[in-house]
Amino acid sequence: MTLADMCFTYLNQTPNWLPKPPGSVTLYSNEGAALAALIVERVTQMSYEQYVKEKIIKPLSIDATKTGFRLADFENREELVEHYLYAFNVSFLEAWKQAMPQLNITQIPGNFPTWLRIPFFSVIDYPAGLLRMSARSLSVFLRMFINNGSSLLHPRSILEMRKVVGDGNIPYYDPNPSSNNTSPLLTHYGLIWYWQTASNGRRYIGHGGTLPGNNSYNCYY
Repeated sequence: MTLADMCFTYLNQTPNWLPKPPGSVTLYSNEGAALAALIVERVTQMSYEQYVKEKIIKPLSIDATKTGFRLADFENREELVEHYLYAFNVSFLEAWKQAMPQLNITQIPGNFPTWLRIPFFSVIDYPAGLLRMSARSLSVFLRMFINNGSSLLHPRSILEMRKVVGDGNIPYYDPNPSSNNTSPLLTHYGLIWYWQTASNGRRYIGHGGTLPGNNSYNCYY
């Protein structure tokens, strides 16, 4: 399935749309990030993967042989960190196998509780969070962002990316409003990036995400 096929298939299903008018709530969407990537493809007439390599990775002097969306992008896959899950009991493993049989999750030899191994995988909305790179390479990108775009982006673009939607007055959409949210952080959202204010008053910006066996939380002050 191409990126375009994925976006149009998802968007053509009305249950995937929020029951709120545009501009009244905010909600992060992997499919929204993929749609933004599709716009990049249509405007530049090149694949999103190639655009990222040519317009971001290379200008930042990040090693392209150790960065990519696909396993085929890497010369040495042995350098990639594998994915693991911690299982409290055998039912945890069975639940994952039923929910995602395509992942072929296996138990690392030993008795429960133990770790489960998840083989490398891909996702069709890959622009939303499957760009593999080292922590050092990611820091190069973040330093560019901190330095107002340096030679890659215009400072106006960085300002737009940092802007809070609706000056923070647009609420985040909660599909389960009765749930007990105990997060100590006050969060405001922008263009994929989001701001969080900790209990000590410090304000942070960044973006994080979760995939099976993988959890990332990227923020800077």
